[in-house]
Amino acid sequence: KSDKEYELQYFSVTPDNRNSGVGAKCLEFAKNEVNRMGGTTINAGAVHQSVMIRNWYEKNGFKQKEVHRITQLPFALGIMSCNVEQ
Repeated sequence: KSDKEYELQYFSVTPDNRNSGVGAKCLEFAKNEVNRMGGTTINAGAVHQSVMIRNWYEKNGFKQKEVHRITQLPFALGIMSCNVEQ
């Protein structure tokens, strides 16, 4: 990883606020901040088996970069990546 790549960690929207656009607005803010700080890429981890989560990230400009199988977790971790250069 280079210092132009940033990680979005522990990102979640409470069930009461899902489908309201607040998650997309937060994600857009994070992407703009990474760009403002000179970053080129933002990466986010997501439950790989959740098609709904993967589709949401893809709808917001991310692409699946890689998948990690971690023995301590009951699911695979998908790394979603988005280029934020404008």
